Amino acid sequence: MTANAFDEDRRQAFECGMSGHIVKLFHRKEIAKDFNQIFGESKTSYGK
Repeated sequence: MTANAFDEDRRQAFECGMSGHIVKLFHRKEIAKDFNQIFGESKTSYGK
């Protein structure tokens, strides 16, 4: 999680081996989607 929101920051994060790039301030649905992509679908459903 970072406050660095520019495309270049995102690119650098992935080049360093990061699995994702979550920018503060975030919405619950967005972070749940990102976590599901990284860790697999969970049984908890956020935002429904």
